[in-house]
Amino acid sequence: MKIFRYMALALAAVVTMGCVQEYMEIDPSQVPSASELQVKIDVDQETNYVTFSVENEGVVPMWLFGEEKIDGKANKKYAYTGNGLQLRLRDAGTHSVEVKAYNAHGVSVGSKVVEFTLDNTYRDPFDPSKYITFFAGSDQKVWEWNSTVKGHMGCGEPGTDGTNWWSAGPDEKKDCGLYDDRLTFTKDMKYTYNPGEGGTVYVNKDSGYGTEHNPNDGNDYQVPIEGFTTDYSFENAWNDAGIEEIYLVLPANTNLSYIPNPDALAEPRYKLLEGTNTKKIALVHDNGAIAWKYEFIVEGSAKPEDPKPQPGEVVFDPNSDRNLWKTAAMDVSFWFANNDWGQIDNPAYTAEGNKHTIVIPEGIGTQRWQGQMVFNNTGIVTSADKKYDFQLVLNSTADHGGITIKLTQQDDDNVFFFEDAHAVTAYEEFKYQVKGIQGVDLSNAKLVLDFGGATPGSTVEIKDIVLQEHIEGGASGPAPFDPSSPDNLWNNAVTTDHHFYFANNDWGAIENATVTSDGGTHTFVLPEGLGGQQWQGQFFFQNTGLASSAAKTYDFHLVLNSTADHPGVTVKLCAQDDDGAIITDGRYALTAYEDFVLDVYAAPGIDCDNLKLVFDFGGGQGGSTVVVKDIVFREAKTVGGGGSSEPTFDPADPNNLWNSAVTTDHHFWFANNDWGEIAPATVTSDGGTHTFVLPDDIGGQQWQGQFFFQNTGLKSEAAKTYDFYLVLNSDADHPGVTVKLCAQDDDGAIITDGRYALSAYEDFEVKVIAAQGIDCDNLKLVFDFGGAVGGSTVVVKDIIFRESQSTPAPEPEPEIPAQLDPNSDANLWKNAAIDISYWFADNNWTQIANPEMTAGNNEYTLIMPDGIGASQWQGQFVFNHTGIQISTDKTYDFQVTLYSEADHPHVTVKPCYEQAPSNDVNELFYKPDIVLSAYEEYVYTVTGLPGTDIPDMKLVFDFGGAVAGSKVVVSGITLIEH
Repeated sequence: MKIFRYMALALAAVVTMGCVQEYMEIDPSQVPSASELQVKIDVDQETNYVTFSVENEGVVPMWLFGEEKIDGKANKKYAYTGNGLQLRLRDAGTHSVEVKAYNAHGVSVGSKVVEFTLDNTYRDPFDPSKYITFFAGSDQKVWEWNSTVKGHMGCGEPGTDGTNWWSAGPDEKKDCGLYDDRLTFTKDMKYTYNPGEGGTVYVNKDSGYGTEHNPNDGNDYQVPIEGFTTDYSFENAWNDAGIEEIYLVLPANTNLSYIPNPDALAEPRYKLLEGTNTKKIALVHDNGAIAWKYEFIVEGSAKPEDPKPQPGEVVFDPNSDRNLWKTAAMDVSFWFANNDWGQIDNPAYTAEGNKHTIVIPEGIGTQRWQGQMVFNNTGIVTSADKKYDFQLVLNSTADHGGITIKLTQQDDDNVFFFEDAHAVTAYEEFKYQVKGIQGVDLSNAKLVLDFGGATPGSTVEIKDIVLQEHIEGGASGPAPFDPSSPDNLWNNAVTTDHHFYFANNDWGAIENATVTSDGGTHTFVLPEGLGGQQWQGQFFFQNTGLASSAAKTYDFHLVLNSTADHPGVTVKLCAQDDDGAIITDGRYALTAYEDFVLDVYAAPGIDCDNLKLVFDFGGGQGGSTVVVKDIVFREAKTVGGGGSSEPTFDPADPNNLWNSAVTTDHHFWFANNDWGEIAPATVTSDGGTHTFVLPDDIGGQQWQGQFFFQNTGLKSEAAKTYDFYLVLNSDADHPGVTVKLCAQDDDGAIITDGRYALSAYEDFEVKVIAAQGIDCDNLKLVFDFGGAVGGSTVVVKDIIFRESQSTPAPEPEPEIPAQLDPNSDANLWKNAAIDISYWFADNNWTQIANPEMTAGNNEYTLIMPDGIGASQWQGQFVFNHTGIQISTDKTYDFQVTLYSEADHPHVTVKPCYEQAPSNDVNELFYKPDIVLSAYEEYVYTVTGLPGTDIPDMKLVFDFGGAVAGSKVVVSGITLIEH
């Protein structure tokens, strides 16, 4: 099959690159034999999960499922790789899988087909709670028509999404008494229809409803109606493809703001379409003759009109004369294939100006490049000495895991602006935009789109294509790396002065790697006997003659490729005579035969006249080959003329250090409300997605649901800053998930720490930019789910940890601003009640004696007790029930002065409100990382704080980690309206 032929060619290309004799040669006799594969298939007959393994050593199995229905979705994927693969097949009967395998010498000739049997058909028990939450939230939600987007209403063939015959444009029905209707769903399963100010319901001319109001002009009409409240429910059904369908059901003779036909009135049963979530509900009523589409959004969340552009903002106008695409030729071709790479029918295609619509054909394959649509011979000419902006808008009637977009030369696909793949959500417009990208020399541009993996029968709309020369002042971003660019300083480097140190596991010197260079490509064949540790395979490009300056920043880039998996190649650019004077330093895991791209942007320079580039291949496989190529070292370079913007977060980013973390060493500690230990959550991991099912009796307080990814092996440095990101999603509201990245052996050595409230089924992004690093060789990532609903599920995904791509926000100035006067009558603290409590604990979280405390004139002196623990929250000092009220419609300034007679690594300050069942639900702010130096006052000031709902504020300090017996003084507490 074509996919495997390409794989074999790729293997051969890697091991023969450069025609170097030292390369491993492919030995056909060592190619795996399909007939000798020892296949093991384990079936769990209760859950229908099936585990696929081969017992042969040194091979990677490939599992081909053809028409099998994987996980209830027909052809979810065509092929999988890996040993111990676990999938669910839902239907009883005899099933089969085709097995092939590969190693470094190639892919097996032939294959083996293995059968297995499932005794039962598995269907998930139906739980409507998810859909009740979608519609009603935690109490109730009010919905309105999603009137500002195309496709909010429509009709189509039975069995479709109800838009392929007619699809309403934005605000198309604004004069039909439709858009002022309001639909309210409550948690107790009540539905209220409000016909709006007009007091009418919109009906189809053939509905048979309110015929006395039909003007008989052939058009739909409005009928006066009273609002009503009734019940609603959800039902499920399983279609022939083994896919669960969900239906909203209303009582007979009720409506959902539009009555299309008598059947919709007699049986108001609406199927939920994919894309339904907490903010948008899309439904279809299908009576077997026609399907009608309904789409609603939460009241008040309609898409606003496009705001006027700001000065310097990039504007994409498809109708502008600047748009080179406006006069482009439209020579469109297709190449669609099935999973065997056999060509199939082209999609149905229509074009209307700058809008192109295709219907995905039956039989389309699930892989990239199996659904190609190409705009050929556009006649557009671009230049490498100019910059460009590009836009394309996509809309699909089905989710798509990754549509490829590539702008390239007509007769050379290797000369291109970009080649990106992006997921598209059904019925949600996806706008792909590139601003200020450096041009390339194209004499005849073509645009390539690929829809491989799309849903057969779905419709994809491509519109508003724009390609224009960039006007300086638009958004800025890092420039693409081009090894041949004149600004690549590496092209002037001396690369012939080499230094080696290779050792075995006992650190005894062994034979060096062999290295050959062909232009900018350097190929290393690693020696047998190479040790498994870092620094046992050192190679330097030394005395390069390259200079750098501490007054500048630099970009660095290279590509690594290995013929075997490698646990971590070290790459370090530093001074020739000082290994500690570093521009960049990192260790990167490699997957065999896959390019690893290292991109470093705006690294601070060092004052140095002679840089060296250091590699370490320790841990590599003896006899394997590592290629280093496309090295770029340049002064930091951006495109566009605007200011800096927030960095983007992509889990697949080569700079994401989390991708090389150990994520299999787990630690749990779960407790009930009495702090008695209980069974922990269950956790399952699928790639970078981790799913936790919480125990039924989990306690309602923070730290009663602890889970750690521990001993990750990730390192950090106090001299660097880091970006951190992840996404949380829960199937129930959660008052606060704690997320903490810290040292394995010191909970007080923290990079980031926060607690985040979740709304059911809504993604919550944790995003930390330029957090100060810590000196640590082994980080752990801590979560706490205390306070969650027992039995609920929390998903953690898209984790990113990387050296920062942004400049950290400046700390507040320590000076006391004149307006923050503790003695001012405006100081709300001046009249606060002083109800103080303590909770101090040792390192085992056992409560110890309270500190000695004296107070007077807004000054509180504490002597830290013996045995105080080193972690946060082991030294709590709290002002309860102060009587201070904080309001959401005001902003505030806060200030406190802290003093310690010993260094303190992390004082916490948090004004908040304690609300059952969870601690500290509303926080005015949370500052967990104040560092005190002995005998130096530290004034913490924060101004312009947005208010929150706090009826009775408490002020929390935590001195966990303090030196026992030391004196700490808290004074000058000030809280005023801004």
